[in-house]
Formats: sequence, structure tokens, C-alpha cells
Amino acid sequence: IPALRAFVAKETNDLPMVHAAYALGLLGDSEAIPLLEDRLLNAASEMARAESGRALADVGRLESFKAVDRAFREDRDGLVKREAGLAAQALLKTYPELASQLPAPQPKPQKKDDGTPGTPSVN
Repeated sequence: IPALRAFVAKETNDLPMVHAAYALGLLGDSEAIPLLEDRLLNAASEMARAESGRALADVGRLESFKAVDRAFREDRDGLVKREAGLAAQALLKTYPELASQLPAPQPKPQKKDDGTPGTPSVN
């Protein structure tokens, strides 16, 4: 664990840093989790952000949900959004109490029939 911590501390390339932090998380080092949350939101590389999301699905903590939810809602890359969504689902399974903190789903706005042929009529 000390060698991995030293590697993470000096590594400047996001992807190897994320992989090392993930390994630390798997080994039970909770200090690595905030780094993964940060890389999910701030890494320049889409692959590093996606890998951070994947890692948080396995080793994330209750507090990780804010980061994965934000990445799911705000990241522009489809792979990052997918991995963040999967991480959110995994965290909800691990921490079911998160479900009570989520906002209620909002109904989709109804389309009105403007009279144009082929436009669905919604009453």
C-alpha cells in the first residue's frame, strides 16, 4: 500500500493515477476514494473520468453519490455518463438510504395537438 500511495502522490497522468487509486480502494484504503471522486469530475481525459466512475461503483462510499450523480447529469461524454450512472446504481444498492434523499421524478410535459396532420393528440 505505501508504494501505491507514493505512486498516486507523484503521478501526473490521470489514467495511471486512477488505476492505482482504484487498487488502493480495493485494498481497503479509504484515502483513495476522494481522489477517484475528484478525477471523475475533473480529469482532462474522458477515459480517466470513466474509469473513476467504474472504480467508484466498486469502492465508493456514501458520500461518493454526489460526485457520480453530478458526473451523470453534467458530463458531456457518453461513456463517462454511462459509468457514472452504473456507479450511482451500485451505490444505491449498497446504501439504500440514498433513495430517500433523491428528488421525486418529475412528469414529462405533455405535448398539445396543434392541429397539424400527424401530430399526436394528448388530452
